[in-house]
Amino acid sequence: MIKVLISGANGKMGQTVAACVSETENMVVVAGVDKMPDIRENPFPVYGDFSHVVEAVDVIIDFSRPDALHGLLEFAQSRQIPAVLATTGYSANDKMMIVKYAGHIPLFFSANMSLGVNLQMELCKMASEFLGEKFDIEIIEKHHNQKVDAPSGTALAIADKINGVFSGEKEYIYGRTPKVRAKRDPREIGIHAVRGGTVVGDHDVLFLGNDEIIEVHHRALSKQIFAEGAVRAAQFIAGRSAGLYSMEDIISGKKIVSSIYAEEENNAIVTLINVPHDPAYIANVFDIIAHNSINIDTISQAYPQNGTVDITFSVASPALDAVKAALDTVDGLEYKAISGITTLVIEGDGMARQYGVASKLFSALAADRIKTYIITNSHTRISFCLQSTDVTKAIKAVTQAFDL
Repeated sequence: MIKVLISGANGKMGQTVAACVSETENMVVVAGVDKMPDIRENPFPVYGDFSHVVEAVDVIIDFSRPDALHGLLEFAQSRQIPAVLATTGYSANDKMMIVKYAGHIPLFFSANMSLGVNLQMELCKMASEFLGEKFDIEIIEKHHNQKVDAPSGTALAIADKINGVFSGEKEYIYGRTPKVRAKRDPREIGIHAVRGGTVVGDHDVLFLGNDEIIEVHHRALSKQIFAEGAVRAAQFIAGRSAGLYSMEDIISGKKIVSSIYAEEENNAIVTLINVPHDPAYIANVFDIIAHNSINIDTISQAYPQNGTVDITFSVASPALDAVKAALDTVDGLEYKAISGITTLVIEGDGMARQYGVASKLFSALAADRIKTYIITNSHTRISFCLQSTDVTKAIKAVTQAFDL
């Protein structure tokens, strides 16, 4: 049974979430927090402050206001409780705070809790990749007349998803009034907000090309879809390790880290010590190695100090003697070498959007006192070299840490 605490319990969305949880198997609301705790009768206690909560809680669902964020995160961290952050209107500093706390507790954050909207974002990303620069892009969002932020966080999230395809080079134009006497720039993404009536939430994304228009629409017919999405997120995040999760994790179904394997075995590591921080000198050293028909696998350079730098690289163990012979021809060059090295790799598409992967990897290795020698990474991959005698322990430690 997942025990839920609702932040903003007496608000419209808080009440909708409570009703949704009551209809969900193996979930129950055990408490709520609201700045006006006594305005409604609830089948669970509602407190005016997180410090008064005494119930055991498995996950928090937050539909409150941005100014409640710090208190919520402090409470969640102190009790090690995962939280679903469904509030909108967060500032850049708020989002930085969320990233910071995600290093200690599991946090689920999405600009929109609707599964349909998040699918819309993925479709818009695919359309942008396919259509490229040939289509103009405009986003129109409509909401009820009580919504306080404009444009909506969802509209901005859609724009960010699209802009990521273009390496962030697009410019957001909010309405056309400031540019009423200027023609549209191809680099623009237009974002327009409409407020009125009781519109729950509409988002239209238009791709406008020569003689054709592609539209990706989403209509929210009730707040129920946001509650259902938040409850789905709560089920997803309950019991997970620290990190920042989103609807993309639910939609993709992909793990943060999906595999670990040995990429290179029977390697050696060579460290060049106090090499002059001179590109020409360093190029000459590696030119000498290359002229001896030696392949280098991984290279790592330390930060320069006092005009010198340490450079570490790996080679196949059978080539180590040839490497030493080549380096010995360089006057005054000092180096160290060790053999019996294996390169392990962890991979996962979720790594590109997850905070704290390196921290979790190092913590897992540190628990078994496993030393690493060279580390390289990309958005979806980390390679690290270690003693071959530690490979079995390392694979076991990483497998447990990332639930492989």
